[in-house]
Amino acid sequence: MQLRHNLKTRITVCLTLLSIAVVLLLGIFQLRLIRSEMTEGLANQQFSLISKVADDIDQKLLLNEALLGSAGALLSRQLARGPVDYTAFLVERPALATIFDYVFVFSPEGRIVGDYPHKPERIGVDISDRPYFTDTISTGKPVVSQPYLARQVLTPQVMITMPVHDAQGKIVAVLGGSFNLLNRNMLGTLGETRVGKTGHLYLMTQDGVVVAHPDKRRIMKKVRVDPSQPDGVMNKALTGFEGSVEGDNAPGVPVLASFKHLKVVNWITVAILPAEEALEPIRLAQWRLLMSILVASVVIAVGVWLLLRWLLSPLMRLRDGIERQQAQPHSFEPIVLPGDDEVSAVAHAFNALMVERARTLGALHAEKERLLITLHSIGDPVITTDANGWIEYLNPAAERLTGWRMSDAHGASFDIVFNLISEETDQPVVSPIEQALKANRPVSMHTQCLLRRRDGTMVAIDDSAAPIHDANGKVVGVVLVMQDVTRQRQLANKAKWEAYHDALTGLSNRRDFEEQLASAVVRSQQRNIPSALLLIDLDHFKPVNDLGGHAAGDALLMQIAALMPRFVRDRDVVARLGGDEFAILLNHCEVAKAAGVAQKVRIAIAALEFEWEGRSYWVSASIGIAQVGSDLDHISETLRQADEACYDAKAAGRNCVVIYEGTPLPLLNAAGSEESSPH
Repeated sequence: MQLRHNLKTRITVCLTLLSIAVVLLLGIFQLRLIRSEMTEGLANQQFSLISKVADDIDQKLLLNEALLGSAGALLSRQLARGPVDYTAFLVERPALATIFDYVFVFSPEGRIVGDYPHKPERIGVDISDRPYFTDTISTGKPVVSQPYLARQVLTPQVMITMPVHDAQGKIVAVLGGSFNLLNRNMLGTLGETRVGKTGHLYLMTQDGVVVAHPDKRRIMKKVRVDPSQPDGVMNKALTGFEGSVEGDNAPGVPVLASFKHLKVVNWITVAILPAEEALEPIRLAQWRLLMSILVASVVIAVGVWLLLRWLLSPLMRLRDGIERQQAQPHSFEPIVLPGDDEVSAVAHAFNALMVERARTLGALHAEKERLLITLHSIGDPVITTDANGWIEYLNPAAERLTGWRMSDAHGASFDIVFNLISEETDQPVVSPIEQALKANRPVSMHTQCLLRRRDGTMVAIDDSAAPIHDANGKVVGVVLVMQDVTRQRQLANKAKWEAYHDALTGLSNRRDFEEQLASAVVRSQQRNIPSALLLIDLDHFKPVNDLGGHAAGDALLMQIAALMPRFVRDRDVVARLGGDEFAILLNHCEVAKAAGVAQKVRIAIAALEFEWEGRSYWVSASIGIAQVGSDLDHISETLRQADEACYDAKAAGRNCVVIYEGTPLPLLNAAGSEESSPH
């Protein structure tokens, strides 16, 4: 009886059954290991086969080179004694004809000077552009050419060239011998060699051109390579792989492929065995084991299911009781299980937990109601989100500020409801909610921001955000508090504007102008960027004030202030320094160009007819120009130079332009013709 009521015993029985499955898994692992070892052995055998084939081809090519080298050494000695009849020389070497189909002697310039079998029409033919000849001349070493098709027999041929040197090491001739690669004493039997029942061998170049193959139609054609499979077996071979590998060939057939590179020439011997044949014994054994495992698994599964159903029936009754409680969360019915085993103890603990849960939920509900009343009463807008930034709550003040109702915003992403724009750059800024979530600390906005409300209007705000933590310190959300500071920011912007602008004309005032001039001096000193200063003093302005009154003088000053910006660029600065004194800072400007601007300003002011209460007035301007140069340490020196030049313009008769330490510029009337100098 005790055995049936002990949960530990039940689990032990189940684990015993599971151990059977572990044994079966180990059997599968062992089968995989056997498969791997058998495949590796088969691959080694296949690679050993093509290695022997590759060595045999290397030896044949070396033998051909050696035979050609012996003939070359003899030719060198005969050439040292005098002229040689090259065709006769080749005829006297019948051993060459046993190996090569055609034998040639080439001059160092690349012309055929002797051949065997002899064909008179070939003498003098130029082959200097053939790669095997140019490689031989450039390296001074024997060269085995890439396979090529002979025109007469359309079979793959190879040319072996051997340089012939004189006593000083100079190439005096080149011996060449070509032969049919498919001769039986060379590669003729390669295509007849079988690997297993359905496998085969073939030979290809490093470029993938097939040299020998059981299928004659594929000779001198490139192997099929699937460009979408860079790890395909052929792609590996063509990129230098040597050994055996399992994979799919270009048609998609699984194969066991082995590759061996020749040493004498950059060719590859290939052995292909279809995986279906290679792995047939392994697949048969694997299938038998898998069927045994399947039958055993079904039997064990049924037995374990029946056993667990009986053993876990009390636990199922506990589950049913918990599900009933979930379906009726506001009522509680205790779960009663017979016996005193572990499941019964869990049921008693669950009953006690539910009682405590009901008490805690009541307290939390009361606390939540107090918090909601508090948030509704707060005058500042408040938004809360969860840990993912989804909106959970907006108080009424936040609804009014953002234009979003709580019912619409709940569950939305914070960056939709709380869309911040930089007041300076008009670009989106990172929300303090996102910053608080990432940094896990309170954050405040350090830049002036605008909140884009739901209706598209903008409102200036200050805000701060802080993460909300649970009892374990985990971030569960963020609380954001905002303030509408539109009125305060408008007043601050107005005060800032008035601090840097002339109240009458709207131009920059002396304070702003001197700061801009100081920046120009720094640019000139640090980066050698010149600027020019124009100091403008109105002539005959006093009569306007005396006869028309200060209102007339102010009106004239505003007309002149509106006139001067027409002649400068956006990056230049026009300022009223006080009274009837103006200044223009031409950034990135030489004095010569500044003089042209000054003349335009002077002419425009002189052409201005000012009418006030039926009476016309004319004024002119005396303009002094100073270079803002790197040799000036302070703006006061630049202002002094411009003021001195302006004084000289006054002394020269007014209505003229003077460059510091220069002479007055010619006066121009409105049409652009010169006036007589006031001097």
